[in-house]
Amino acid sequence: MPRKRHKPEEIVTKLRQVDVLVSQGSTNIPPGPLNAGRTAAEQVTRNLVGRTVAEVERDLILETLKHCLGNRTHAANILGISIRTLRNKLNEYAADGAPITPAGGGELRGAA
Repeated sequence: MPRKRHKPEEIVTKLRQVDVLVSQGSTNIPPGPLNAGRTAAEQVTRNLVGRTVAEVERDLILETLKHCLGNRTHAANILGISIRTLRNKLNEYAADGAPITPAGGGELRGAA
């Protein structure tokens, strides 16, 4: 049986619930999605520490594009940036040798 995928809004809601419990001094986070949300938040934080904003931004853009199966318009909307900004960033990343997910799942471009 496949795992249920949570929508980003659901994840944010769960993380806020955990934040409220922690801010109230609760150390007894109930098992289940709330506890999983807290663990996920801690893991994300650990993965961000020590990285530059440019590195985090690049990974976020490339992973969002991959999630959107190369659809740049959809990725730009999710990221809250213009399609032009996304295109410019992708051209920059491709010039640096980063693999860029093409629309429709074709061959990666920019990979060395």
